[in-house]
Amino acid sequence: MNGYGGSVLTVDLTTGEGVKKPLDEKLAARYLGGCGFGAYFMNRVVDAKVDAFSPDNALMVAPGLFVGTADPTGGKTSFFSKSPLTGGWGEGVMGGRIGLSLKQAGYDMLILTGKAQKLSYLLINDNEVAIKSAEHLQGATTRDTADAIKEDEGKDVIVAGIGMAGEKLVRFAVIDCEDRQSGRGGIGAVMGSKNLKAIAVRGTHDIPVA
Repeated sequence: MNGYGGSVLTVDLTTGEGVKKPLDEKLAARYLGGCGFGAYFMNRVVDAKVDAFSPDNALMVAPGLFVGTADPTGGKTSFFSKSPLTGGWGEGVMGGRIGLSLKQAGYDMLILTGKAQKLSYLLINDNEVAIKSAEHLQGATTRDTADAIKEDEGKDVIVAGIGMAGEKLVRFAVIDCEDRQSGRGGIGAVMGSKNLKAIAVRGTHDIPVA
């Protein structure tokens, strides 16, 4: 499909298992991407009664419809979860290249469930998915976290991560990528509750545009 990566990736942080499924064309036509995909999958994956910090809560990332195109205002990516701040729908939107890299890796939606056994980061390298230790990054700022992961994985990896506020489950903690933040709903605290310090993505594929 033009404008899409073509797949939905679900990763269970508890087991480390990643499942890739094709994006349904009818779903894409109806919900488009970004917040539309978030609304669709949140209502199907997350129980309304779940505690925001429970491993059963999900953290989702969805690039907007125009991410990866020449649209000058189309570079936004949405993060979704049950909000620890309000107890309801949580959505934050950021710029930066994390959504572009996800689409270039082939993914229009990333769904994270479970909880890592120790502080970790998720590495997505096109079709390869790995959960790696981030214990050495405990307490690090988002900039230092990104720099350290890029040093290990390569300068072309795009990193979205949390700082100490997210680790300590501050209920308004943000997620940062390249000095852009997903700042609403405390989604950074949900990321911290999953022992997830960062999401690092390398995508190398072109995004077809009509």
